[in-house]
Amino acid sequence: MTSSHRPAGRLVALLGAAPLVVLLPLVSAATPAAARTPSPAPAAGPAAAGPDDGPDDDGVVVDVLRYRGDRPHVQAVTVADDASAQRLLDRLDDDPRVAVASVETTYHLSAVARPSATDPLIASATHLAAVRAPAAWASTTGAGTVVAVLDSGVDPDQPDLRGRVTVGPNFADGTDIGEHGTMVSTVVAGARDNGVGAAGVAPDASILSVRVCAPAGCQSSSIANGITYAADHGAAVINLSLGGPDASPVVQRAVDYALAKGSVVVASAGNYGSPCATGQTDACGNPLEYPAAYPGVVSVSSGDAAGAQSWAEHGPLVDLSAPGAGVLVGLPGAQDFRYALAAGTSFSAPMVSAAAALVKTVAPTTSAAGVESMLRATAAPQRSWPAGYGTGLLDVAAAVAAAKPSEAVAVPLRSLYATLGGTSSWLGTPLTGAIPLRDGGVVQRFAGGLGYSSPATGATAIRGAIADRYGRAGWENGPLGYPTTSDTPLAGGAVVHFQGGSVYWSPATGAQVVAGADRDLWASLGWEQSWLGYPSSEEIGIRGGGSVQRFTGGLVYRGAQTGVRALGGPVLDRYARTGWENGFLGYPTTSTTPLRGGTFAAFQGGSVYWSPATGPQVVRGALRDAWGRLGWEGGRLGYPRSEERAVTGGLRQDFTGGTLTWSSATGRTRVAYR
Repeated sequence: MTSSHRPAGRLVALLGAAPLVVLLPLVSAATPAAARTPSPAPAAGPAAAGPDDGPDDDGVVVDVLRYRGDRPHVQAVTVADDASAQRLLDRLDDDPRVAVASVETTYHLSAVARPSATDPLIASATHLAAVRAPAAWASTTGAGTVVAVLDSGVDPDQPDLRGRVTVGPNFADGTDIGEHGTMVSTVVAGARDNGVGAAGVAPDASILSVRVCAPAGCQSSSIANGITYAADHGAAVINLSLGGPDASPVVQRAVDYALAKGSVVVASAGNYGSPCATGQTDACGNPLEYPAAYPGVVSVSSGDAAGAQSWAEHGPLVDLSAPGAGVLVGLPGAQDFRYALAAGTSFSAPMVSAAAALVKTVAPTTSAAGVESMLRATAAPQRSWPAGYGTGLLDVAAAVAAAKPSEAVAVPLRSLYATLGGTSSWLGTPLTGAIPLRDGGVVQRFAGGLGYSSPATGATAIRGAIADRYGRAGWENGPLGYPTTSDTPLAGGAVVHFQGGSVYWSPATGAQVVAGADRDLWASLGWEQSWLGYPSSEEIGIRGGGSVQRFTGGLVYRGAQTGVRALGGPVLDRYARTGWENGFLGYPTTSTTPLRGGTFAAFQGGSVYWSPATGPQVVRGALRDAWGRLGWEGGRLGYPRSEERAVTGGLRQDFTGGTLTWSSATGRTRVAYR
């Protein structure tokens, strides 16, 4: 892979070699309207609807929509009655090949005149319906919100953008305006109902054009400066339809700066997701792509209801996906303001940027992280997609609906919600009303998590992997009960305490429950800041009614007769080699305990002592008893430097200060000092 940053979507001729972006000239903005309009598809039914609104006597018609490539195809299926229609809809809902199915609806012509001309290519902009953008326009079209397009430049005279482009500084070499930035901008904010082209996802948003790419590529310094400029000049959203496999600290710093100023940063995941062929080293292999991989950046891959795009880069850092094939775009004046169908994650990202702009329009105080959470939470899951394409397909209408404060925050949660920052907090906007729970409690779902309240615990807020683990435990009806604290960040992780235990999370360990006596012992040692570190498993039952729980720094054992003990370090390693609790040592009767010059732990069957000079050594039986009478490691014998070995007539063990020998004939132990 080349290390230079590059546009994530490329424009080539119809017969060009690159498969990802295909230019299909549709129409020029200067072409007469009659020639501009694509030929309509054959009608599936009568050319005009009759006055009867109800179904006829021939049955019920169900519309079934499937995609053929990028083109939606609707088949009308007639069944006998309403019950048959419902059974068919239930079956189709489980068919991954069906995008949507519904009972046919009859519409009628309206006499109300349109205030402006219909966009002639709107039917070709199938991506708008795929992400449900038109359904959001009744709430907002993005007026007054600025999206910065950091790209190859934007032609301000493009008919669908004219009057809404502010040309910012040029941070790249040269002055030519490439077509890429104009194409991206029309996806974001192409005008609606102006008699030209189609429409953008946010058709009344404004574009701030910042040129950061020259024909040879996009330099990291140019990108960083462009991000900073956009953040300083009112960009609610910054679109980066560019990327490369190498991280740049300067770009990451600029991204952090923009996020801190409240700008949502959106980047394309890249187009090199396909495996490399034999001998191929570039444009393949699904590499990690920057700036999409930076923390806080909304990373966008490509997919639609027909499936995820295999050529689109994918992985655990992708937030969500949007259509990336057959996207209608407008070209600059150098290409005669034509319109074309293009492909690439370069054209998926601006759909998400536009959606973010619409969210910021209806909820302007929402933080960048809150917008990201909202977009992820409202994306439509796609059962047919493989892993790595985020939480689902962008759903613009759902994101805007989630951003609108349609649900009031429950009274018991209002003070906490305000303290966290309201809609700008990680909780974001409420998605439901208050739901009553047992013992007078309530729960309310937000875009970024859950708010809980009960008379016994007060108001708390939880999220992410901890909330997921809580759910698997049975929510408030499970052994954990109600949360007693909110999600609390820690060094390297997070925690929520509950009535019945705690759930700790770190990237290395995931979310783990710690409860009961194990939790109490761990707390006495200093929680995750102790030598035990974070829990890496939950309690595991073992013989004799005991249990063990793993931590990153050791183990916590609980035995019916021995209590709860914590083991770590070389002592634990030696214990493991004896067979754990199933070996001759049995359960631990003390925790690993620091000593002067070493550590030890006692067990049912002996002890393990360690010092840097001697390593871990087992001492047991009569030899251990005699050593103890002589003062343990603090006596003249010091630490054991070997384990017991058989000698004629008994056993012997060496210590740093001498030797102990036990006689099987007399049962006595003899000491020999050095």
